[in-house]
Amino acid sequence: MIIDCRVRPAYKSYLKTKVPFNIDGADKLAAKLHLELPPCLVSGNPDYEAMLAEMDEAGITHAVLWGRKSPNWGDVPNSEIAELVARGNGRFAGVGAVDLRPTTRLRDQIKECMDLGLVGIAVEPGQLAPPENCAGAILYPLYAACQDYGLIMHITTNIYSAPNALWSAPAYIDQVAADFPELRIVVGHASHPHVHELCGIAYWRPNIYLCPGVYLPHAIFSATYVEAANDYLGEQLLFGSTYPVASFASVLDGYKRAGFKDSVIDNVLFNNAKKLYKF
Repeated sequence: MIIDCRVRPAYKSYLKTKVPFNIDGADKLAAKLHLELPPCLVSGNPDYEAMLAEMDEAGITHAVLWGRKSPNWGDVPNSEIAELVARGNGRFAGVGAVDLRPTTRLRDQIKECMDLGLVGIAVEPGQLAPPENCAGAILYPLYAACQDYGLIMHITTNIYSAPNALWSAPAYIDQVAADFPELRIVVGHASHPHVHELCGIAYWRPNIYLCPGVYLPHAIFSATYVEAANDYLGEQLLFGSTYPVASFASVLDGYKRAGFKDSVIDNVLFNNAKKLYKF
């Protein structure tokens, strides 16, 4: 079993989003990270069946599908995520997304995600209009609701997903984790390049899970994620390919070669996610 904890599938509205399916210079971005683009993206024919074939070839048995509602990067209806979860017959867990402005519809949107069988909510604070940091007041009703309902909060924060590095400072994640101690928080892109600080914070906050995605195999400071997992974060680090920013196979190969201890690598590739998402 291998569980990919960060996938945006080649399906319907996802294919129309600017990020990740229509990134300018996607090939250069992947090359900068010493990774490869998915074969179906290279061929110019991304679709659901091609994605499944790539998952099978890489040996990835399960995946967590992240939703998106971003004024800059695109919008995916939560119903489409639920469609894929149903089609996957247990292969997928779905994470919805909500519009935070206006806030008056927030509870209804969360209820919709729950009614659709989605296990969490994804948000990209730095891509809101105007942008917010992770501890912005507008986000607190969302965090409170997810904690109350037992939903897993998925927060994307790093230098790429915000106006600058200040917006992705891990201290904001620490504040949220402290204010909502029962809220399980998956940090997408793991605050890169603020790697050392986030790893140190996660040591004290067991409700924080790091999902570095493409920033673990080869990016600067990525060795710190591995060192932290081998020492004290062995149950808080998750494998994620960030598909289709890079191929399943190239990211998975990078994780396998990254230097995780034998006693840790199985946690990273499936045990931690199996426990969190109940696959």
